[in-house]
Amino acid sequence: IGVENPFTMGTARMSSCIPHNRKSEQASLQWRPEIPERGAYSVYISYKSLPNSSTSAHYTVHHLGGESHFAVNQKMGGGTWIYLGTFEFAEGSQGYVTLDNSTPEGWKHSTGSVVTADAVRFGGGIGNIARGEVRDSSGVIIADPYVSGMPRSAEAARYWLQWSGADTTVWHLNEGQNDYRDDFMSRGDWVAWMSGESAINLKKSGKRIPFDLALGFHSDAGVTTDSTVIGTLAIYTYKSEKETTFETGDTRMSSRELADLVQSQIVHDLRHNSCSDWSRRCVWDRGYRESRTPTCPSMLLELLSHQNFNDMKYGLDPTFRFTTSRAVYKGMLKFLCNRYEMPYVVQPLPVRNLAVSFTADSLSKDLSSVRLSWEKTDDPIEPTAYADGYILQTRVDNRAFDNGVKLDKTELKDGRLYTNLEIEPGHIYSYRIVAYNKGGKSFPSEIVSIGIPQQVDTAKFFKRILIVNNFDRVSGPAFFETETLAGFISEKESGVPMGKEIAFTGEIYDFNKASEFTSNNNPGFGASHCDNFGKVIAGNTFDYAQIHGKAMIAAGYPFCSCNKEVFCSDSTFRDSFWTADLICGKQLTTVMPDGSEKFKVFTYEMQDAIKNFTSKGGNMLVSGAYIATDIWEKVYPIQTDTTYRKAAIEFAEKTLGYKHNCNYGSRNGSLQMTAGGALKWTDLDGYKYIYSAPNTDFYCVEHPDGIAPASKEGKTIVRYADTGAPAGVAFKGKQYRTVCYGFPLETLKNEGDIFSIIHSSLAFIAE
Repeated sequence: IGVENPFTMGTARMSSCIPHNRKSEQASLQWRPEIPERGAYSVYISYKSLPNSSTSAHYTVHHLGGESHFAVNQKMGGGTWIYLGTFEFAEGSQGYVTLDNSTPEGWKHSTGSVVTADAVRFGGGIGNIARGEVRDSSGVIIADPYVSGMPRSAEAARYWLQWSGADTTVWHLNEGQNDYRDDFMSRGDWVAWMSGESAINLKKSGKRIPFDLALGFHSDAGVTTDSTVIGTLAIYTYKSEKETTFETGDTRMSSRELADLVQSQIVHDLRHNSCSDWSRRCVWDRGYRESRTPTCPSMLLELLSHQNFNDMKYGLDPTFRFTTSRAVYKGMLKFLCNRYEMPYVVQPLPVRNLAVSFTADSLSKDLSSVRLSWEKTDDPIEPTAYADGYILQTRVDNRAFDNGVKLDKTELKDGRLYTNLEIEPGHIYSYRIVAYNKGGKSFPSEIVSIGIPQQVDTAKFFKRILIVNNFDRVSGPAFFETETLAGFISEKESGVPMGKEIAFTGEIYDFNKASEFTSNNNPGFGASHCDNFGKVIAGNTFDYAQIHGKAMIAAGYPFCSCNKEVFCSDSTFRDSFWTADLICGKQLTTVMPDGSEKFKVFTYEMQDAIKNFTSKGGNMLVSGAYIATDIWEKVYPIQTDTTYRKAAIEFAEKTLGYKHNCNYGSRNGSLQMTAGGALKWTDLDGYKYIYSAPNTDFYCVEHPDGIAPASKEGKTIVRYADTGAPAGVAFKGKQYRTVCYGFPLETLKNEGDIFSIIHSSLAFIAE
């Protein structure tokens, strides 16, 4: 409730630094938390800055992926939280952080320098500052303050700053009477506090961190009545407290340069990648605090209007978010390189079209040598974003990905890059590639996996399985629009976040375009519930081959995996497998904000590849939420292609052996195996459940498909328990067999159920 500062309530430890080669004198300190559950946790450190503090204090984070080392300049940043990174930790006390007094190899301590230690924080934390008391007209408290219970990242900056060591001159500007004003007023002042006593802000007391720039990211207000977007506005402040220069003597017009570069980059990239008519609004000179009070070039970015339906169709699209974020980064990069008179290089885009396979031919028992391949991704709008090299990151079984190793040797053939690797039986190896250049590292690629059973069963060993990732969809939720109504309907189709979604507050309840804003409690058109505020929603991780492969290995089959483009384009590679397991996830023809359509389940190329594969005796295991709906019906307002629909229906019925039964097969995601049918189930007890509602653990399927046999050669093998609708079909073709499910196998909540279904399916195929 008060103005407590936790960083003034304790002491720090100190130790003299020693050279790297005097290990016998090394002293170390360890922070070992009890992690409540496995997951990715951010790690923050704190210490005390002294005149003789080390410029290279050696911290080591011990996590599931190995060790990560950091050399931290403790002359700056003491008395607040300093972020090291986000790492995966196991449940329990296996993960920890150490600080020692030796010099990291390749670094030097100043003579007489010391390291200090205060605290380490794992995770972002939960809000713990009680606010919100209500007083009557006489000043008597009639409602007590309360703690939000939300993640600290979802709270106002004002509360975060108090718990991060900032003094009251930063976050208590309205003396506790107006937290809303404290929130937006504190952000620019935080920059001045952090940079105090540094070269850019010598006169103010602070943390000695010399900031290069500051950017506030906003979505402004405004509604259009037609199908246009509001677009992007940039704001800077030329004159602050009658001054037109920063303390360094640099002109404040540099803020305008920053605003112009960032806005120009956003508009350019969006017009090229997402929206050809994205609107560029003004570059304003205004006295807003976030652009006025920072002690370095700064701007306010009003990216779009969160109150305008057409803007938000873009704002909820993960691809738009990626393009925009990359554009902001590029704009800031170009500004800094202009300022320091150096050429800029933009980090590469993620590589694509991965595949991992056995190098031995189909008759060889030696499968320990494997080959990983991928294609580089050129950036047509940024020629400097060219990869200089690649980093291989590896995960063995259920551990975490390691920090990676640079690949010194790669082969290039037919536009694909290759590297050879070794694996051991009884384990599942998963790989991803990170491209790098002088500008930095790309995001990691999608993930491919490979494995060999520990015990070799000759009858199964040569029946190798190819797992194909056909699920690359990321999108916003389903939407609709009429003359008077519009909105998003997550309950119908929540879309697919890229990795995870942190901004979903709840379902929309006001779809009336004419509803006007009257208050925060009655915000009008687009208003939504807040029951999901602060929650993290799981999305597409591009990491499902390992889940399926674990069941394959347990059943005695070797497997490897590839991207769908590789499966469609490389018939020689494809035809070497006994069975293909096609992961369709929530792949669904989706209308993008610009009106284009993406993410069709069975493209013409995929249909041709499967028909070619099965004509040569290859078997198919297919699972996905929309493998029928995307052919017979539609979820988004797509333009129906009657020629495609006719071909796709014939393909589903004659090649895969199923037909559409219903779009909404189950409400609660419950499954019941069919006894005495085509499949001999390894486990028939009880219902099986899939993730049917948004959650933090796994992407969800709100409405799985009901599919039925298309001919007498097919049999229903599983039904949805709550509706009785058929959920799976086993089909005997002339030269091959297929097993198809109207729900993604990886969304089953119980791993044993995934094993049971895959084992039983493979047993049917092998008959």
